[in-house]
Amino acid sequence: MSSEKISQQKALEIVKGIIKDTLDDRTNIFKDVFDHLLTSEGKYIRTKLGIICASKNDGGKYYVEDKFLPLLAAVELLHLATLIHDDVIDEATTRRNIQAVHKKFDNKTAVLSGDYIFTLCFSLVSKDDYELMPNFSKVMSLICQGELLQHKNRFNYNISVKDYFKIISGKTAALFALSSAIGARGAGYNDKEIKNFAEVGYRLGVLFQITDDKIDIEEKSYNAGKDTQNDFKEGIYTLPVILALKKLREDLKDIKDLPLYLEYGSKRAKEVVEKYKDKTIKAIEKLPKEADISSLYDILDKILNRRK
Repeated sequence: MSSEKISQQKALEIVKGIIKDTLDDRTNIFKDVFDHLLTSEGKYIRTKLGIICASKNDGGKYYVEDKFLPLLAAVELLHLATLIHDDVIDEATTRRNIQAVHKKFDNKTAVLSGDYIFTLCFSLVSKDDYELMPNFSKVMSLICQGELLQHKNRFNYNISVKDYFKIISGKTAALFALSSAIGARGAGYNDKEIKNFAEVGYRLGVLFQITDDKIDIEEKSYNAGKDTQNDFKEGIYTLPVILALKKLREDLKDIKDLPLYLEYGSKRAKEVVEKYKDKTIKAIEKLPKEADISSLYDILDKILNRRK
C-alpha cells in the first residue's frame, strides 16, 4: 500500500475494508462462517486506538499515513479468532448480538474457522511487515497463557487479584498494547516513544477488561450484547467476584452467601478502576506533544463510562 496522509475516519474505513476483503473466502469452504461473522460488526476499539497513536498534528489537524493499516486489520483478525475459540471453551451462546459460531454451526467448525483466521492474520503481517511477526507471535503466546491460567483457576475461590491481572494482561491488555505500538511505529516515533505508546495501550486494555467484568456482573444480557454472568456461572471469577470472595472469607461466611457480596465486590472494583485511571493519565502525559492526546482521553472516557 502506498503511503498517503489520510483522516482518522478514512483510516478506520480502510481497515474495515481490508478485514472484509480478507474474510471474502474465495474457496467457499469458510464462506458460511465468515458471512455470519460479517453480519455483526465489532467496535474496532483496538483499531481506533492504533489510528490515534499513529496520528500527528499537521496545521491543527491530525492525519495518519495509510501504510501500516493492514497491521491493524491483522490485530482485529487475531482478536476475532481468539473470540471464536473463547466462545467454544466458555460455551457462550452469543457474541456481538449474534449467535456464537459454535452455536450457529458446531464446535469443530468454530475451532477450525478460528485457526484459519489466525493464518489470515499472519498472512497480512508477512505481506506488510515481516519484522513484526515476532510481536504477533508473542501476543498470541500471552493470550494462550492468560486463557490457560484462567482455566486453571476455574471455581478457585482463593484466586488472587494478582492472578486476575496476570490473566487480563494476556487476554486483553496485550492486544491493546500491540495496536498502540503498531500505530506509533507507523507514525515514525523512536523506540522509547513506541514503548510509551504501548504502555498507554496496555493500561487502557486493563481498564477495558475491568469495566467489561463489572458490566458482566451488573447488567442484563440485552444491554451487554452477550451472555452476562456467564463467566461467573462457568467458575471464571473476575475482579468484582474476587473482591467479593475476599470479603466473604474475612466475614467467615459460607460460599452460598456470595450473591449478597457481589455489589460490594463491584464497588471495590470501581475503586481499582479509579486508581488505574490515574496511572493511565500519567502514561498519556509522557507521550510526545504532537500526539493526539485529546483523542486518547476520549477513549479513556468512553471505556470508563460505557455500558457495552
